[in-house]
Amino acid sequence: MNPLAAIIDDAVAKVIAEQPKLFSDDGRKRAQKILTKKIVRELTREQATGDDDGAPTTAAAEPAMPALIDCKDPRAQAYCRLRELAGAVRPIEYGGKIYLPAQADVTAVRALNDWPAKEQWIAIFDKRMIAAWMEFFAAHLPADVARRSILDPARQALMPWSWPPAKNGKIYEQALDEELVT
Repeated sequence: MNPLAAIIDDAVAKVIAEQPKLFSDDGRKRAQKILTKKIVRELTREQATGDDDGAPTTAAAEPAMPALIDCKDPRAQAYCRLRELAGAVRPIEYGGKIYLPAQADVTAVRALNDWPAKEQWIAIFDKRMIAAWMEFFAAHLPADVARRSILDPARQALMPWSWPPAKNGKIYEQALDEELVT
């Protein structure tokens, strides 16, 4: 049983124990199993959404809990890179899999898979750029992830780009004349 199912199973068992009149003695175990399966299925099912043109498309539902994915999955690799950049430790592996939080399963984080070699990273001093990276980390990492400071003693941060990736995964670099270019 996956961790999400175990949490739901425990919650259903507590509800059944608190509301015994809702369930017969014979059907409690069966009701608990059926309810747990139905809830997990609803949380992880694909749902129809509309695109910008109004045409229906099928997209995976945003998971309420982290998704357990293979470590070799590009989403997992991008999440590990996000944690590395943010000064956090690598996530714990469970049999070659890691938990990917919903907020990290986005295009902007997946753009980290295309970062340049570390020798090409740049030191950023600009407070706006550092603040943008800090906001990026806050938006895409769970709140309980412990992180070291990304700033060194000279108050600079070594990053793959001047600015964090945009929501659509686009990378921006800062030109010498302070304008943003791709």
